[in-house]
Amino acid sequence: MNGLRPSRAWRGCPDPGQAEIIGVDLEADSFYHYFEKVCLIQIATESASYVIDPLALKDLSALHPVFSDPRIRKVFHGADYDIRSLYRDFRIEVENLFDTQSASKFLGSGRAAWKHCCEVGSMWS
Repeated sequence: MNGLRPSRAWRGCPDPGQAEIIGVDLEADSFYHYFEKVCLIQIATESASYVIDPLALKDLSALHPVFSDPRIRKVFHGADYDIRSLYRDFRIEVENLFDTQSASKFLGSGRAAWKHCCEVGSMWS
């Protein structure tokens, strides 16, 4: 698979479609606008980080194979809104999702904020 290679913007960057696991986060403008939209997509692999401006890049079809590939685990925190936004704005469906916030709640930590999930050892104290 050649995930993001079709665009010249990705030339010279490692292909996130080759990763086994990627971290994903979105930023949207729903706080100030009635019709919210995704304004920033952040993707990280073990070897590279990507910041994608969907307001500047109108064609994000190169992301579809990355997000739909069940061999690539996508890690989100509080994925519900991000998943709905990816589909609403770009018709992107996500396969093989892991939500750190849901996992934290399931494990009963009582502290589901992202900063607590990143504190090794202190989450359960």
